[in-house]
Amino acid sequence: MKVFTRITILLICLVYSNRFDIQAQSNSFTEATRKMMQSNATKGAVVSWCFRDVETGQILSTYQEQTYLMPASTAKLFSTAAALKILGADFTFKTQIVIQGEIKDDVLRGDLCVIGGGDPTLGSGKAGAMTAENILEKIYQILHEKGIRKIKGNLIIDPYFFRFDHTAVPRNWPWEDIGNYYGAGSYGLNWRENSFQMSFSPGDTIGAISKYSRPIPELYNVEFRNAIKAGNTPEEIYVYSAPLSSIIYLDGVQKPKGESQTERGSIPNPPAQFIGELDSYLKNKGIRISGKSQVAGIQNSSLVNCDTLGVIASPPLLNIVNEINHTSHNLFAETVGKMLGKQAKIGTRAEDGAQAIRGYLKNSLFLSDSLMILQDASGLSRTNHISTAFQTSFLRSVASQSGFEDFIKTIPEAGKSGSMKSFPEIPNVRAKSGSIGGVRGYAGYLKDVNDRKIAFSVLLNNFNAPSSEIKQLCAELIREAQSGGLPETFKFFPFHLISDTLYSLPEITWFDKSLKENPTWQDLNTTDREDLRLRMYLSGEPTRENPYKIAVFRSKKDPWNDRFRFRIHAITRKIERWDESSKTFVPSGSDSNEQVEKTKTRKRQNKK
Repeated sequence: MKVFTRITILLICLVYSNRFDIQAQSNSFTEATRKMMQSNATKGAVVSWCFRDVETGQILSTYQEQTYLMPASTAKLFSTAAALKILGADFTFKTQIVIQGEIKDDVLRGDLCVIGGGDPTLGSGKAGAMTAENILEKIYQILHEKGIRKIKGNLIIDPYFFRFDHTAVPRNWPWEDIGNYYGAGSYGLNWRENSFQMSFSPGDTIGAISKYSRPIPELYNVEFRNAIKAGNTPEEIYVYSAPLSSIIYLDGVQKPKGESQTERGSIPNPPAQFIGELDSYLKNKGIRISGKSQVAGIQNSSLVNCDTLGVIASPPLLNIVNEINHTSHNLFAETVGKMLGKQAKIGTRAEDGAQAIRGYLKNSLFLSDSLMILQDASGLSRTNHISTAFQTSFLRSVASQSGFEDFIKTIPEAGKSGSMKSFPEIPNVRAKSGSIGGVRGYAGYLKDVNDRKIAFSVLLNNFNAPSSEIKQLCAELIREAQSGGLPETFKFFPFHLISDTLYSLPEITWFDKSLKENPTWQDLNTTDREDLRLRMYLSGEPTRENPYKIAVFRSKKDPWNDRFRFRIHAITRKIERWDESSKTFVPSGSDSNEQVEKTKTRKRQNKK
């Protein structure tokens, strides 16, 4: 008996201890939200968050969750999920090595052509792709194996897999981004991540022009115009260029006698850069080329009757998606977006890719594309706008799709990998970060101490504070959510299973009965009779504060007007009907005769 008493006391202590911990965690989460809102770092900023139970869809904590905000690179979750679903994890981009003409002895009597397939990894060494040097060597080896030592013709590049014009860059990207490596355009033939790097050494006196090193790689047919000076203003170097331009502008300030700086910029014409490097490499390997090195003038116009010598395939799409989400690679994301637009036969501009992504959200995940504004696939555009409620709905829907286990592994772990490595380490949190001027966000999944899988989105816009302060506030909010601070998930009966109950309500059964018995409807054909029958539509996402789901019955003949409206309590499952006379919900089934008479009266009025 004493042993039993001791065990009982111990169990009671454990229960109350756990209750205390949960309460403490809940209070700590509340403190994290208070700190977020009252911090000087968020003064004047627009703040929004949403934490949603993945299993039930219930919103556990929100703040301004319906506000449209710039998502920055958290938008990459939309494009990468769409790519894996539509293109498949094993999809590869292909670059073709072809010839026009014939090989006699060791001479190619015709043109050597390289046809781009949009591969964003070509020559990058990223995501498992070959480096630029390995690509050039592979092309040489393809020619060597065919015995080609001389080319009596031209070296031609076809970059028209996507449009080869100014649309390499989304039209709404800021000018200041385009010349930088992270704003590189996406072409039908990409090369070395379409970027270069160079170093800048400041002068000794204020106003002195900085000196710059030779770019790596050495750029072909490009002129630099340098206006970087030594000065007292904060150090900043800017690289400006436009797609297909031959001029790169350099501007900014360096401290006098300061240390040299290394910056990366975007290559304005990657196909031309590629052909320049290939021409030089083949000649250094002893292959003589008598003709010109040129970009094809019109899409595929000159590339007919070609024989394929070899194909260079990109790494699998899953590898590319992993690189996109881990390093927030804009070029890779934009190219994947263009591929989606091409696959959907919409077009190959950035806007076309964005439309294809919205189509995936609508058709595959059944999310309304009217709830977001998406103009590119990378999130660099400042015209992208979404809500945290929409983003968590998306994350929840993705979690139910096949291939989710592959997708979630592409999202970095907080404090451990990718762009989240500098984030405080929080167990069981995977998130995609996003950051552009005045914008920071985190979106992904967490598993809390209660083993709940939760989708979350935290977005801040228009803040005027160091990003490190904003990051810390977000980290505290996410940490407390993961440690059990979110409210308990309230359980409710799956709503798709109560349709039979709703269709059997007195109001509905009377309507269906009258439909069958009313003589004025006897002459209707089967289709018309079916159009008059009621269809049920469910809306609303129950929360603890508003635990109701709305059920509306309408006919196809009159799809905009509610014939019947009910609300279902998520916890008690109590069903109430809308009473038009009192403008309130009343218990369904009570005084059903009165309801029948009201329905008859309403039908007579409608006929008039």
